[in-house]
Amino acid sequence: QATLLQDQIDPLSNVATNLRAMQSLAATWTIISLYFFDPESSCMPKMLVLCLLVVVLVIAYVNVLIVGLLGELQDSMHEVRQDRWLSAFRLILLVAVLSMPLVGLRDGLGGCLAIEWRRRLTYKLLRAYLDDSKAFYSLTMRASTIDNPDDRIANDLPVVVDGVVNCLVRGVQAALNVAAQSAVVYSVDGPTLAFVYAYYVVVNYLAFRVFGSFLVAYDKTIFAQEARFRFGIIRVRQNAESIAFYGGASFEEARIVDAFIILVRSLYPRLLVLVTMEVVLSGTNVLVETAPYAFLGARYFNLLEGMQTRAITFGEIALASA
Repeated sequence: QATLLQDQIDPLSNVATNLRAMQSLAATWTIISLYFFDPESSCMPKMLVLCLLVVVLVIAYVNVLIVGLLGELQDSMHEVRQDRWLSAFRLILLVAVLSMPLVGLRDGLGGCLAIEWRRRLTYKLLRAYLDDSKAFYSLTMRASTIDNPDDRIANDLPVVVDGVVNCLVRGVQAALNVAAQSAVVYSVDGPTLAFVYAYYVVVNYLAFRVFGSFLVAYDKTIFAQEARFRFGIIRVRQNAESIAFYGGASFEEARIVDAFIILVRSLYPRLLVLVTMEVVLSGTNVLVETAPYAFLGARYFNLLEGMQTRAITFGEIALASA
């Protein structure tokens, strides 16, 4: 019966997980649409996004340029060409210095976008909270899924906005870097690129599917236990007079300590999952970093023996490994 019950619960759990994911995506899209597609919104959000995208594209190009210069640097060292090495080194320093304000501009534009986004949503939520509908009263007097609206507006809103902006900026930057460097690697050796893609698909699937499911479950449990522990301390502060009068300090201390012990019991399993994930990823990262040398090393040595028609330089191995 226990096995049958578990077989019935597992599909329901998967459905609930997918439903929560869809609800999170829908909520994220609502937050985005309230700022970017609101008729009352100005053209500033779209201009900020456009400028941010241009800067991200330029940074992706600069990253590819640096990788190419590093290959040139290694080629010159391998061929003992001091003048060529010095020229490549100067260019690398110049590009590195020029890329610094670009990174600052990207982060500054992203920060401005987050601040303006928060400003717009805060005004909109405050208007809805304090308008003639008296939402501030109805949410307090009747049961609602929205607890502590003041905390949601003041604390949760900036966390969500900053998280969405950072995720979008870093995600777009990473995608452009991967696309640009993939073209470079493909021009050097196609099988190396195929191996890297296959490796990341498999490893990321395992990381998100295996370790991610455990981490999400532990984080949800720990979040509730942290709230219970925090509530116990707040309860003492809010009822300090009554606790002191009735001599209930030892009872409250025991409750708080019990809540903290339960929390610690959940923190250690989560730590074990994190450590296991880091151990697995560290080993697999070594494998993918050595893969270009394994694939291209054989072709490079075959070239030295006169068995290869396609010339592969020492710097191209550095390009593929980057």
